[in-house]
Amino acid sequence: MTYEATLSGLIGPLMGGKFFPDVPPDAPKYPCGVYQQVGGQSLWFREGAMPGHKHARVQITVWAETRLQANQLMRQIEGAICTGLRNAEPFGAMVGGYEDAIKKYSARQDFGFWYPDP
Repeated sequence: MTYEATLSGLIGPLMGGKFFPDVPPDAPKYPCGVYQQVGGQSLWFREGAMPGHKHARVQITVWAETRLQANQLMRQIEGAICTGLRNAEPFGAMVGGYEDAIKKYSARQDFGFWYPDP
């Protein structure tokens, strides 16, 4: 199973199903969140073979009506990822923000995932 399906299944229920790849829908209902692959570690073996697993660095961002709600959601997401995915790790703590264009508070955090090469 790819990390995308696993991540959606784990985080989607925490967000009431409002968890999307890359961008939210045009008229989102808040709170909502997105995940986006923003890199990862690239591995290969010296003899020219590729390993059986890939790595993804994934940034998760949530938007909510209040700072408290955004932070609580991100803490729940971090806990779910760190306890629910064997080969996952956070890369630093969450970063808060405010999106003036939509008048919503945000929180984001990066995670690393190792997953079987599909």
